[in-house]
Amino acid sequence: MRLWQHPTFRYLCYGAFFGVLFPLIATVADVWFRGLPLTLAAVAQVQMSQPLHWIIDTAPFFLGFLAALVGQKQQQLVQSNATLTEQNAQLEATVRRAERAEEIARLSAENARLSAQERAHFTEIELAHQQLEQATHTIRSLALPLIPIQRGVLVLPMIGTFNAVRMADLSSILLGGVEQHGAQVVILDYTGVEDIDPPGVATLLEAIQALGLLGASAVLTGITPAVAQRLVDSAMRQDGLWYAADLAGGIAQARALMGDMPQPPNQ
Repeated sequence: MRLWQHPTFRYLCYGAFFGVLFPLIATVADVWFRGLPLTLAAVAQVQMSQPLHWIIDTAPFFLGFLAALVGQKQQQLVQSNATLTEQNAQLEATVRRAERAEEIARLSAENARLSAQERAHFTEIELAHQQLEQATHTIRSLALPLIPIQRGVLVLPMIGTFNAVRMADLSSILLGGVEQHGAQVVILDYTGVEDIDPPGVATLLEAIQALGLLGASAVLTGITPAVAQRLVDSAMRQDGLWYAADLAGGIAQARALMGDMPQPPNQ
């Protein structure tokens, strides 16, 4: 119990647990896409045949390490603030007891030293915030795994509630993935999406337009009633956008689209 109360260990556990979700989802999805039974042999097969899984499998270690660094820095900041609070209290008590000018001058010098120390600690806090923002950006990227299922086709599983911020992250990952893999079709699987706000819908439209400029089409699958209503309210109609009831239908639609599209040359 005492170990769990330590921020470094607690953040490490949070980061590692969150990171485990990525290889688990990616492996199960790949097994499903290949039509294999969900067995240990099938899991081993997809892990050995797809190098992308090796990268995704490092997510628990990477996120656990980043979270542990944040927890360690937070603990250091808490201890530093407690020390400063105690020192300031002692200094104020000494000032109240001081009756001579010499004592007041000495206390003034001590106060200046503590102020400089406090400014240094504030600088450390700002640096910690910057590191936390960088870690948050990394976690957002890993929270949207872009999985190639065949040449020219990418799948992006989406989970949770999407607002304009998350949709902006999605747009960046989509465009970068299409350029990197030379994809012609991107399947956006909305099965795990609880809701998407109106600004998020607008950002989605912009992302789909950008995909079209790169010569790629989007297939939306697994849309829930709530998300469907959001899309209807936005009067969403886009060229290069297709729909399917579930992920299997989306894969079939993507393959049909690939049959109508020229294939890129071998790299």
